[in-house]
Amino acid sequence: MGFFVKERVVSYCLATVLLLGLPGAGFAADPVSDTEVVEAASKDEEDAQNRKNVTLPDVVVTSQKLEQRLVEVPVSISYFDGQQIEDAQLEDVDELSRYTAGVFARSIGGADAHTIINIRGLVSGGSDFFSRPVGLFRDGVSINGGYEPMFFDMEDVEVLRGPQGTLYGPNTLAGAMVMRSKKPVFEKEVDFSAAYESYNTKRLSGMVNAPLSETAAVRIAGGYEHSDGFFKNDTRDEDGAGSESFSLRGQLALQPSDDFSVNLNLNGYRRHGDYSIYNTAQNFADDPWHTDQDDLGGVESEAFGQVLTMENDGDSIGLTSVTGHRDYSYEENSDVDFTSNDYLGSRFRLNNSQFSQELRLHTLDKDARLQWVSGVYGSYEKQRTRDVYSITNSYLVTVNPAFSGLGDVIRNQDTTVKVYNGAVFGQATYGLTDKIYVTGGLRYDQVYKDMEGDALNEGNAAVLSAFGLDATYNAEGKKAFSAILPKGVVEYRFTPDINVYASVTRGYKPGGFMTANVPLAEENFDSEYSWSYEIGSKTSLLDHRLDLSCALFYILMKDQQLIKLIPAGSVVDNAGESHSQGLEVEAKYRVTDGWDVFSALTLMEAEVDDAGDSSATYSGAETPYSPDVKFNLGVQHTVQSGVLEGLFIRAENTYVDSYYIDLDNTTLQDPVNMVSAKVGYEKENYSVYLYGKNLLNEEVMSTAFDNSSMMAGQTSVGPMLAPRSLGIMAQVSF
Repeated sequence: MGFFVKERVVSYCLATVLLLGLPGAGFAADPVSDTEVVEAASKDEEDAQNRKNVTLPDVVVTSQKLEQRLVEVPVSISYFDGQQIEDAQLEDVDELSRYTAGVFARSIGGADAHTIINIRGLVSGGSDFFSRPVGLFRDGVSINGGYEPMFFDMEDVEVLRGPQGTLYGPNTLAGAMVMRSKKPVFEKEVDFSAAYESYNTKRLSGMVNAPLSETAAVRIAGGYEHSDGFFKNDTRDEDGAGSESFSLRGQLALQPSDDFSVNLNLNGYRRHGDYSIYNTAQNFADDPWHTDQDDLGGVESEAFGQVLTMENDGDSIGLTSVTGHRDYSYEENSDVDFTSNDYLGSRFRLNNSQFSQELRLHTLDKDARLQWVSGVYGSYEKQRTRDVYSITNSYLVTVNPAFSGLGDVIRNQDTTVKVYNGAVFGQATYGLTDKIYVTGGLRYDQVYKDMEGDALNEGNAAVLSAFGLDATYNAEGKKAFSAILPKGVVEYRFTPDINVYASVTRGYKPGGFMTANVPLAEENFDSEYSWSYEIGSKTSLLDHRLDLSCALFYILMKDQQLIKLIPAGSVVDNAGESHSQGLEVEAKYRVTDGWDVFSALTLMEAEVDDAGDSSATYSGAETPYSPDVKFNLGVQHTVQSGVLEGLFIRAENTYVDSYYIDLDNTTLQDPVNMVSAKVGYEKENYSVYLYGKNLLNEEVMSTAFDNSSMMAGQTSVGPMLAPRSLGIMAQVSF
């Protein structure tokens, strides 16, 4: 789609904002009597109550590490509170992305370590598990290694588009997802829900909140899921992706005084299941959601984390301390020839341990002309990856009959990387006038990586030589990366509810080592950088019944890290330059009390301008998972009175244009419409619902990679998204 279309649309958005910001002309009125004044006042009260019922809430966000009205934050943000997450039945970041402009995500069938998130066309090839272009933050702490598989008892989620390095550091050059769990409150609350879906899927979640005293409260929330999965393994005649997961979170809140609070958050989850979810694109086209592996494989992941948050408010300055620790482990056993033959197998293990500490000072006077936050940050991470890749003699004979009887080949790799990160940062917004505001931010970030790796290849020497493998390898490397991350914004606030802004920000993702390929591990790859230019507007119109945001962006990427699979593992190259540009529009309209219409539109172009020395892509290639058009439209209605009071109806559709799902643009996903619907009955203390997802039963590949170097003809291999599913849910609370 031509970029001039985007320019026209954003020009229309900005012109509308400018016109709405102009003061209206005044007209003289005839004198009125005292009786008319009283009647008018009474009518005004009635009208005010009616308006309140049809008014959208004034959203307050915290992702800029200050409490701010969303309409006044000059950052492109999509906001979802806990009720919206429940109403839309959102289970993970994949489903969340369908409602979010500029965001595209794909979860890989229980393999949370491999979740793909693309914001504004910036997506990495999974170069290493430390470095992703989109940061994920849960309760103030960065999460690396894996994404928690379930949403439950959430306060809100804020999706920030564009580089967020000033406040959030490296690995946020595309954006960030900032999630907050509901904290303990000083009153009793109990909530429980149960759901049953297609494929024998059972979901349970619950929460108990209780005050312990006038200054202490506790909140415990958890979720459980079991499913037979929607993949069928034809070779084994079994379900291919049955799974079970359990998540638990406990929090203790202490409020010894009005100025000091402490919150201790203990959280964890465990998930395990089968892993027969891969096939070629051609086989899936002929027989969707059916696989052929002779081994079901398996995937297991678990995490345990602790977050200690302390806040102290002085006379004019607040101090916040966030201390985090998390251990994460992931194990994946898979049949990687993706056929019924016993040819190739892989056992991959990842262990990640991280510790972080952030201290922040910030202004407390929300009415002050100067709003600021500053702080220091430090973290330590240790990541160990182990990969056992087995090549059976049955496969070797297909390569060369002379290998018959020479035994199997087993490739063992074991790498450990230690990462030290330190930073100082600050950001301030100053009102030059009542309408003109400027924001400046700066972060200095330093990352140091220490790597060591070993490889032991077992098998006949002649066979190893034929595959270019030596018996043993040892590697070690040390490398420091640093960046200065500035941010500049100019805003014009026509009214408290109409704001336009222009911003320039820089983001980066540190370089690293090729930990998936020990023989090449010492050949480190460079950091990648982005400059983002954005013009946007945020408005609340029609007596706060319509919230509208528009953003036009251009992002220039340099040295983008891209991964390419090879027989010995993988290699990472830096592409020369890439860019993305586009338009995002999000709107929510409260038609009347109980009626909401919501929409999100993305128009985007993202491609590689100069592939440089990268073997993973080419100049002119489109960035994967970057559709030119994504459009979501939905409606939700709750009957407020009458015999049908409490009736809940919701329906939405997300249209996604065609897009490539690999770096070398060989696999194209056709356009899809993801339709979902929900109907139920809601009362004060209980509710019941029927719902359906992917009602059109669209056939969608999640991701794809080229496996032809090991299996001839397998140029496009991957899993699929879930087919049509139906469910019933009941919820009680008191």
